[in-house]
Amino acid sequence: MYNISTPTEQAKVIKVKFPTLPAKPDLPTRENAVLEYWKQINLEKRVQEESSNKPFFVFLEGPPTANGHPHIGHAETRAIKDVILRYKTMTGHYITPRIGGWDCHGLPVEIEVEKDLGLKNKEDIEAYGVDRFIKKCPISVMRYVNEWETMSERIGFHLDLPRSYVTMSEDYIESVWWSLQQIYNKKLLFKGHKVVPYCTRCGTSISSHEVAQGYAETTDPSIYIKFQVKGNPKQHFLAWTTTPWTLLSNLVLAVNEKESYIEIEHEGESLIFAKDLLPRIFSTEKTVIKEYVGKDLLGMEYEALFSYTAENKTGKAHFVVAADFVSMEDGTGIVHCAPAFGVEDYELCQEIGVDMFNPVLENGNFFDDMPNFGGMHVKTADPHIMEQLKTENKLLRVETITHTYPFCWRCDSPLLYYAMESWFIGMSQVRERIRELNQQIRWVPKHLKDGRFGNFLDELKDWSLSRSRYWGTPLPIWTCEKGHEFVVGSREELNKLTKGGLPTGFSLHKPDVDSIEVHCPTCQAKAIREPYVIDAWYDSGSAFFAQWHYPFENKDEFDKHFPIDFITEAIDQTRGWFYSLLAISTVVFDQLVYKSCLTMGHVLTAEGKKMSKSRGSAIYSEEAFEKYGADPVRWLFFSGPTWNDVRFGFGLLEDEIKEFILPLWNVLSFFITYANLDEYSPNLKKYKVVYSKRPLLDRWILSRYHNTLTEVHAAFDNLSIHQATKALKTFLTSDLSNLWIRQSRRRFWEKSLTISKKSAYSTLYEILESLSKVLAPLIPFLSEEMYRILVRSQGNGLDSVHLESYPVSDLKKIKLKIEESVAISREVITNGRFIRAKKDLKARWPLQEVILVSNETGKKAITSCKDLIMQELNVKSLEFSDDPLEFQDIEFAPNFKQLGPKFKKNANEVAAWMKAQKGSIAKEIAQILSNDGEYQITIDGAELTISKDDLEVRITEKEGFGGASFKEGDLFLNLSQTEDLIHEGFVRDLIRRIQSMRKDLELVYDANISVHLTKLDATTKKIVKEYSSLIQEEVLATNLDFSAGKKGFEKEWSIQDPQGKTRNVSITIES
Repeated sequence: MYNISTPTEQAKVIKVKFPTLPAKPDLPTRENAVLEYWKQINLEKRVQEESSNKPFFVFLEGPPTANGHPHIGHAETRAIKDVILRYKTMTGHYITPRIGGWDCHGLPVEIEVEKDLGLKNKEDIEAYGVDRFIKKCPISVMRYVNEWETMSERIGFHLDLPRSYVTMSEDYIESVWWSLQQIYNKKLLFKGHKVVPYCTRCGTSISSHEVAQGYAETTDPSIYIKFQVKGNPKQHFLAWTTTPWTLLSNLVLAVNEKESYIEIEHEGESLIFAKDLLPRIFSTEKTVIKEYVGKDLLGMEYEALFSYTAENKTGKAHFVVAADFVSMEDGTGIVHCAPAFGVEDYELCQEIGVDMFNPVLENGNFFDDMPNFGGMHVKTADPHIMEQLKTENKLLRVETITHTYPFCWRCDSPLLYYAMESWFIGMSQVRERIRELNQQIRWVPKHLKDGRFGNFLDELKDWSLSRSRYWGTPLPIWTCEKGHEFVVGSREELNKLTKGGLPTGFSLHKPDVDSIEVHCPTCQAKAIREPYVIDAWYDSGSAFFAQWHYPFENKDEFDKHFPIDFITEAIDQTRGWFYSLLAISTVVFDQLVYKSCLTMGHVLTAEGKKMSKSRGSAIYSEEAFEKYGADPVRWLFFSGPTWNDVRFGFGLLEDEIKEFILPLWNVLSFFITYANLDEYSPNLKKYKVVYSKRPLLDRWILSRYHNTLTEVHAAFDNLSIHQATKALKTFLTSDLSNLWIRQSRRRFWEKSLTISKKSAYSTLYEILESLSKVLAPLIPFLSEEMYRILVRSQGNGLDSVHLESYPVSDLKKIKLKIEESVAISREVITNGRFIRAKKDLKARWPLQEVILVSNETGKKAITSCKDLIMQELNVKSLEFSDDPLEFQDIEFAPNFKQLGPKFKKNANEVAAWMKAQKGSIAKEIAQILSNDGEYQITIDGAELTISKDDLEVRITEKEGFGGASFKEGDLFLNLSQTEDLIHEGFVRDLIRRIQSMRKDLELVYDANISVHLTKLDATTKKIVKEYSSLIQEEVLATNLDFSAGKKGFEKEWSIQDPQGKTRNVSITIES
């Protein structure tokens, strides 16, 4: 299919036919041939080499984890990255670094290895052997690299994947260690004891931005608990919670000291809670025993709910305190506080000196010695806890609540908020600076800047960096026996601090990093490393410098590539990779890290639901590519705003093929068919027509094309890819295919080489040749085909369309007045077709005339496009009139509901007057009333005022006319039929039937046929004889007679004219 040799100069002077095309393209087969061609010419390398002297466009690939099979959503991210990079290349930029990246550390990798080994939790891993487990991780993480590379290549993503950065490489880790040392030196990296989101299954804390990715709707208990006031078994504080398991750790109750509280009587007891919440808690009236202000309750003591808590807690506890976070929005206005499991609870108890009590192990189970619940996971214990409270009369009511709750974004387990020791990056200390830097980023869509992303930064928490896991970048912090703490920032530094130096083959990963003897740089005492790896989001967020092994190598390269011009990933990376990049750049470099960020939605099923492998609704990219090709997949991804979710399915792909790919193919095929018949070549001077001598229709389509090209550039520059596809689709289908080609078809049929015909060829070739380049970033395979067919076959151009420059608009060819004239004329045509449809008159049946009543703007436009309108509406003449009443009747219908109350005894006379108004007088009255005016009449000597609400204006066309309005006026079709019109309409319908039979026979465009007509009545035969020359010319018939064909293709037809008469004919075609 492809010839990689350079076309000879001879091809430019010899008439070389364009390659012919099948009726429908086999896109997958043709695309695979294009891929092979790209490999043969080493296209990726040549694109980079030939643009290397251009201005930089710095790109950073968000690194996926390659331990899972890529699905269609991954193909979307590849396509969207690729389209922007191709566009930037073709507009004169050097994409750098045009490499991929692989995210290799963290829970995603560990969980996959756990599945492979049949392990369920950390205990299983340690029983299996941590060292053995870690050795499996680097193997697993790259398991599907080949599938990812194949998918990337097949979608057309030009990226140097063999040179991808890898976050588990020793150089990459060393750069990460360096950055952590910088943060530590700025006193922004510290150890703290805080309540953090914690996954009991994975056995590690989760950072705040990771939590944001895992919220899901769930149903939990909603219970009201009675806390007995100390010394009074009948008096209780009423609190509310959705986490019954935390009640085992309750230490204080919090109230708002400024709010009002009440004590009410209930079933022989009294309950204390917020006054404003009484209607929510009880639906029946209650007797109020006493009223309080919150501060009156402070210091009151209560009994522990569980004896286990009372016996094991230390220090003061179980009394009422004040807290600003207590609201009157829900619950009871009294908050149960368990400082081991709530951020606000923890901070409150730290402030008032209440010791923490935590009876829950890191695996989420209660201590084994706890009565009734020992060894149970806290979530499993909930119903048992509620049952005990009910038995002990400590439970007022049990309900359920559906709300959003954080789940582990990797294993889907519910998270706990758990007080534990962790290493933190002090992001709260740089909150204002990171907000300032955010204001410099171009977010697409822009509402993310101050919305989803900005709101997150407004509440920015310290980054919980350390993870109690195994496979990741080790936290490079050591503490010696004398308490000196230090951070190692390089391999060389570690080598100097290691007894005997680092051994041969040493890895910075666990277990090697913990098998060496490290000594303190201050006192030389033996030091122990903090037993953590770091958050894998920190790894991927370091890519902008770590990919260069900065600062150990490539300092100049890093400086040239910082900050990044463009990144794009899915919307869920807003608080993931997008945040980690900006956070690290802020604390390490105090600079902006990326200038533009384009977000993507997710790929859903055709029904708009989440794709699911288990439900069978997931689609893998190779399945779509093999069936439909990559270009339709790309076009579907680009059809809507990239930041919205996109519905994906095979039916939707077929729609895109029908609505854009096939129309494009058909236009290309149309051109090639006639170009080869006429031996047209863009190299032949005889086909050249200067712009000024081209017909108005050609100047119009060129204006529309260059205007569209302006829209496409603006769309790409604004990162609004869907606006580019929309503009191109409108141009191709509405302007080029549906109007220009239909109107120009006969110009290609002309036997002599007229200026009109030459202009048609030149115009269509110029547009298609340019379109092959314009479409190159969007549909790179079909555009390469177009370029090969239109340009390379004629000995012109470069080895690939992707080595070309992107076309720019020729502003001299944008003629807005011509476009306006055609737009007005198209509105006339649309309304004329509407009249035909309403009157059930097929477009093939000619009409006598169209009459237009229009202002001067409309008249000028219509006059300049008179032939276009007449052909499109199939009328014999176009005339203008100044008075629509020549073709319309205006009547008034009285509004009797309004007339009776308003005119009382004169109502009937007023109604009769209205019905009597006709013609120009009725028109004048209607115009006055339509402008909110009033009209004065006299009835029986009485002066009466008519307003527009008193009547309904009804406009109808006169017999034999159909009418409609357009922006610049009104149009009327003369619907009367003459014998000549009916005969011509029949002949046009007959021609259409013969053409459809040619299509059934799959004849080539210039194939001659012999036509035999039988079973005609005498009148019909006479009509056919009268129009025989026209019929033969239109259907390329060398013979037309009324004898039966010998062995041709035969069909019988019944053709009905506008007056209902049916004519039967049997058609036989011999080819």
